[in-house]
Amino acid sequence: MGAASASVFVDALTVLDTLARLPGEDQVVRRLSVKLFGDSKRIERLHRPLDVLTNESLAAPARTPQELFNQLGLVKEPQPFLVAGAGTLRLGPDQLAPVLRPFLGVASKAIEGYSGTPAWVLSIENLTTFHLCSQLPQAPQGLIVYTGGMPSPAWATAYAKLLAGVSPATPVLHWGDIDAGGFRIAARIREVVPTSLPFLPWLMDPLGLPAGVETHRADPATLGAMTRHADRAGWSELAKTLRPICVEQEALDPVLPGIDIQERILKS
Repeated sequence: MGAASASVFVDALTVLDTLARLPGEDQVVRRLSVKLFGDSKRIERLHRPLDVLTNESLAAPARTPQELFNQLGLVKEPQPFLVAGAGTLRLGPDQLAPVLRPFLGVASKAIEGYSGTPAWVLSIENLTTFHLCSQLPQAPQGLIVYTGGMPSPAWATAYAKLLAGVSPATPVLHWGDIDAGGFRIAARIREVVPTSLPFLPWLMDPLGLPAGVETHRADPATLGAMTRHADRAGWSELAKTLRPICVEQEALDPVLPGIDIQERILKS
């Protein structure tokens, strides 16, 4: 490793050390970059070393800059926590925010709790699908949360507070792309969901897709990553059924779990 390469990794480690001292928070990437290096775009140029230093292994597929930075909590600008469906967010001792139709957006760090009796909780990876689902007539039966792609630390903190307010019998589901990134996101959310709550995939089984859905071929490395992350999400049975195909979430019509989802889970 040359001097230039070494300095790149030193800078990347400086970024990671700074973020480690700010757990559960998001940082505006260019603002932090100026503070650390006097260069607003320096951190963005450190994508490769940051990916190497934080990926699951040296052989793991590289993450996109957006996925990596989201996971680390490096954002272009603060993102609202978007939620649709039933219940009320607690934003402070005397501040309650009912979940409005079609959806409500608040700062992640403002969320202190949740009250409500949703039949299910569903996190959704992509914004278009979230918007479509928020407008379905079944939306008030449950609680729908947009992950913003790969969840950031601030999102994860807010989601954990939200889940602390639901009944232990409430199914928590996730709907994302059927690809390596989609299952990696699911595995990250699994880390946030309390073990007392069932965590299940929604419309992520390739064997249950409607006929005619557009798919893309997955190479062996991608399929291996999908399987590995599905296992990490706690979905070992689904991991066994995965095939070398990828499906974007937007290729599927929006469908929400039924109000009888708890009953169907008990029977399965």
